[in-house]
Amino acid sequence: IAVLSGRIAQFSFRGDKEKLQQVVQMVPTVLAVPAFVLFALCIFLGDKILLLIYGSEFYQAAWPVMNILAVGQIACLCAGVSIQVLLMTSSQYLVMFVTLFCTLFAVITSVLVVDSHGIAGVAIAFAIGTGLQSVSCIFICRFRLGISTGISFRSLLAARTVLAIFLAERRRGT
Repeated sequence: IAVLSGRIAQFSFRGDKEKLQQVVQMVPTVLAVPAFVLFALCIFLGDKILLLIYGSEFYQAAWPVMNILAVGQIACLCAGVSIQVLLMTSSQYLVMFVTLFCTLFAVITSVLVVDSHGIAGVAIAFAIGTGLQSVSCIFICRFRLGISTGISFRSLLAARTVLAIFLAERRRGT
């Protein structure tokens, strides 16, 4: 993602919104499939994976918290590179205010829920804070810059078609 920062700034400076749109949707679209597979593994087999890796039921008990935090990270992935786009298009102060607000929300909410809901409540507060930051930056990119930074389902379908053609060609060659 960091590699794209230069391209984002370059296309923004030139005013080439079409290329900028393509570049910023490429990253979350390409990362979506493996991320959702890993997310599904965490949801359905996370407890067994934690036990296998760490060998202790103590770590296995962290499975629900891991799932909650994974939801927040999936929200970040779906938001794409909206934060990087805002940073590279002279909107860094907006990013700073959104990040500050969402972090304060997560910390204050965590303090309020930790006694009643424990670590799961804290994880939910931070997952919501992360998701809120992502959604806010998506909207700012969309309405301020006219750029959509989320996953492009058309691109996913096109990638699926390209993969199917590649696999068919490979089968013919073997």
